[in-house]
Amino acid sequence: RGYHRPMATGGHILVADDERNLRKLLRNVLEGSGYTVAEAANGVEALDQVRAGGIDLVILDQMMPEMNGLDACRRIRDEYPTLPVIMLTAKGEEVDRIVGLEMGADDYLPKPFEPRELLARLRALLRRTGAQTDGDDIWRFGRLEIDAGLRQVRLDGKPCELTSYQFDLLTVLAQHP
Repeated sequence: RGYHRPMATGGHILVADDERNLRKLLRNVLEGSGYTVAEAANGVEALDQVRAGGIDLVILDQMMPEMNGLDACRRIRDEYPTLPVIMLTAKGEEVDRIVGLEMGADDYLPKPFEPRELLARLRALLRRTGAQTDGDDIWRFGRLEIDAGLRQVRLDGKPCELTSYQFDLLTVLAQHP
């Protein structure tokens, strides 16, 4: 699919928020830290950009027009189970955080936020989901194929849907057969 493992020098981050000024702020912060940034003003645009490929992590506002962040997160998670998603939203109540995480977000940061905290959370997610390979490794074990660079697993040529944790565990086992 469209998910690619982040490069060591940064990654391609999608910022989906209907507030133009916040997208601009995040673009400046992220590009200043070595990341490439794509923007979306709503959930539909965000999903289209993820489907186009090359996105390493999504920062997703919960309240957006056309398709809200929760629906976009659910669809991203269904189609790209290992693509990291950070929910960034003005809804900071505990129940809102729980719903966001249950919909598939990997992390949740309420607005207003400290850009350094967002960067720290983003880096941690990219490290955790980046696998322990150089990105070019493909391991084959009988009918099973693991593509560490794309973070995909295939059995008899058909994709297997794994959680990020399951993929990471499988990768460790493949490295030590």
